Amino acid sequence: MKPPHLLLGCLLALLTAGGSGCSGPRLEPQPVTARPVILLTIEAPAPVPLPSAGGTADAYQGSRRYAVGSYLRREARRLSRDYALVEREDWLIPALDLYCVAFEIPPGASLEETIGKLRTDARVESVQPMQGFTTQRADPYAELQHGLQRMRVPETHRWVAGRGVRVAVVDTAVDVAHPDLQGRIEIGRDFVGRGAGPLRQAEKHGTAVAGIIASSGNGIGTLGVAPDATILALRGCWEESGEGRCSSLTLLKAISFAIEEQADLINLSLSGPDDPLLARLIRKGVERGSIVVAAGTESSSAPGFPASVEGVIAVTRSGATPPYGGDALRAPGSEILAAQPGGSFDYVSGSSFAAANASGVLALLRERAPQRTPLELERLLRSTSTQSLDAFGAPSHTIDACLALAQLDPLVSCPALPTSTASSTRR
Repeated sequence: MKPPHLLLGCLLALLTAGGSGCSGPRLEPQPVTARPVILLTIEAPAPVPLPSAGGTADAYQGSRRYAVGSYLRREARRLSRDYALVEREDWLIPALDLYCVAFEIPPGASLEETIGKLRTDARVESVQPMQGFTTQRADPYAELQHGLQRMRVPETHRWVAGRGVRVAVVDTAVDVAHPDLQGRIEIGRDFVGRGAGPLRQAEKHGTAVAGIIASSGNGIGTLGVAPDATILALRGCWEESGEGRCSSLTLLKAISFAIEEQADLINLSLSGPDDPLLARLIRKGVERGSIVVAAGTESSSAPGFPASVEGVIAVTRSGATPPYGGDALRAPGSEILAAQPGGSFDYVSGSSFAAANASGVLALLRERAPQRTPLELERLLRSTSTQSLDAFGAPSHTIDACLALAQLDPLVSCPALPTSTASSTRR
């Protein structure tokens, strides 16, 4: 009979480096290997509190610490021996009771055959390929849009500014020293590479996303949608050839940390192929009360992954006409002025930044109505979205922070929308 609490493992396969698109994720600072890599599942007793840093799993460094028992290590070594695997890394995911161990498969072995064999092993709980993800950017020819004004955010700051709301930005590295983000970064952590460590660098995409959500409005640069919210800057992606890249493992680490830290909101401005293990973890986060926002893809009629996960609020840009992004919420995401590394600023475009704008609005609503579920807040944003004419005279739906807040608080009053923009409320 199995123990009442099981620490399940996971089995993942890294795509080989040098593949196309999102394949070949780099687990910095380790050298890129040409061999696919897999992770194992082992049944084990409940996690054991770890009194100090260290241990075989680089010590889980969230609000709680866990130790990997000798039983798990012994089983991992046996699996390594049985399948001629070479260990690279292990990681604990407390939210799912998962123990993941990364192994290289033998030279010349088939990835598919190795996965197939492991699926028949009683010690293996799940098996899947490691996926690659990219941050969602950029349309350099999109028209200039004033996101805060279109969402009527300044009108809400009389009542709410995101105070007390903790937003986990799972992205590339945030510039924690940027003047617009001073006092807004609660935690900075790097999950790219082996284990986890302090955030020691700055990258463009994550800095822009964090700034759009929570720039402090200090009179130096930009004003965030929720300037009193605090940011958990969790590096689960890295920049490569001007593009943000992520892997299943780096995202698992960062999202797991966000859940254990009980983040009010988790922003995922990224997209990639379906990933069953990530989907399980994200659903657990929603189940525990986190609002999860993800950028919808603009290249197909479906919102993409992880925007398609049940309970996740999918967002794409206003003006991105269906079928692109499907029925995702719409928010400004074209030519948004945002913070950049080194204390600078630049215009950014893409559904990543629409998701950041929506996350900021949701942080405002969370402050006023912390008891509302993510589904209730999504329905509220849908029912109060407004339609106006964009710069080309085409109808464009956009979330309206003021109308949404007014539905939660009868004391909130919103100025009438200008009739010249042919406004209408979406029901």
